[in-house]
Amino acid sequence: MSPEWIGVVDTAVKIGLGALISGFSTYFVTRTSNTHDTKSQSNTIKRELILEASKNADEYFDYTYKYFSTLDGIRQSFEEFEFTEKDWKQAKENIQDVELSLDVARKNIYSAVSKLELLGLANVAAYLSSYRHGEEELRQFHNIGEEINPSNEFLSSWAEKYVPIKKQFRDSLSKAFLSLV
Repeated sequence: MSPEWIGVVDTAVKIGLGALISGFSTYFVTRTSNTHDTKSQSNTIKRELILEASKNADEYFDYTYKYFSTLDGIRQSFEEFEFTEKDWKQAKENIQDVELSLDVARKNIYSAVSKLELLGLANVAAYLSSYRHGEEELRQFHNIGEEINPSNEFLSSWAEKYVPIKKQFRDSLSKAFLSLV
């Protein structure tokens, strides 16, 4: 082989090897970047869904506490004063107003549970389901004054049982959210 031919082959090998190294480097950098971008976008979507679920749950918690407070206010008034027909009518209207708002919030809680389950956070969604049982216990007094009225013992035991569930929900949701940051 002539020295010129060896020089040409040597140059071709150097250029080809450089191109091959450059091609593999570009491939792996692009693949890593795309994987990172995909994971980042996925985490962004998950965080948005968690924030929406949290907002829906907050609205639900607010309305159940409003319902609880309304019942407690009626209970206190019932114990302190003798209710007239007008007072009972007003108390029923207050309960009905809160129940209408609670119906809207209940739709949102279904949405929150669905989002959490979609994200694989069924354990967090379970806290909302447990809390819903508490709402159902409160709603037994929707016909206040006609059959039974909430007692202080009932309301106290309700608060002891269901208020911690809200904290457990918040803590679990916070852990899930922070794992995506």
